[in-house]
Amino acid sequence: MKYGILFVLLITLLAASTVQAADPLLEVTSNGKAIQGCQVFHDSQSCLLMQQDGKLVNVPFQSVTDFKVKAPVFRPWSGMELRSQLRKEFGRGYEIKGSERYLIVAPEGKAGPYADLFDQVYREFWSYFSVRQFAIQEPEFPLVAIVFPNQAEFDNYAARDGIRNTQGLAGYYERLTNRVALFDKEGNVAINVDSSLSSFTGLAALDPTLRETIIHEAT
Repeated sequence: MKYGILFVLLITLLAASTVQAADPLLEVTSNGKAIQGCQVFHDSQSCLLMQQDGKLVNVPFQSVTDFKVKAPVFRPWSGMELRSQLRKEFGRGYEIKGSERYLIVAPEGKAGPYADLFDQVYREFWSYFSVRQFAIQEPEFPLVAIVFPNQAEFDNYAARDGIRNTQGLAGYYERLTNRVALFDKEGNVAINVDSSLSSFTGLAALDPTLRETIIHEAT
């Protein structure tokens, strides 16, 4: 009976939030774990919550034991808050460099060039479509890109995302975590990005597979 009441109340709250100008920040307890986020979709079986770092979590209603409105308005984490969480996750040996649209996690001394490169790819992408009158919305969350120094670490991380077969895979975007993961098998971090050129100066120096991965996943 308790879970039935919770189900009705939660469905009512989610239905109401879909017509509000600003979605509330919800906290749902599922299988003993508290999950915070705003709802982006729900049906009679489950709801999809977007967390403050952009991750998506599917919550089956039958697993919910409690819920509450944590704040009246959902607010994405700032770049500083997200950076702090990434630092806790990856620890020593990695550095984090941020730009307007990206947060790059890479081995010490290597994040800066990749941040510049990702920004250049975005500028070229934006310029190409804007001159053709395509409207491009600014991303709500910074995109996290993780550059691993070797395939072994990349494979271990991919396994956490449920990707077991990484043969021939240089990188990928996981929509549920809102992250790009890739590895630089050639050590191509001393890349030269010349923002005064319209061509991808930095990209030209990269391994072809890695280059195509960055162009595809960064945009």
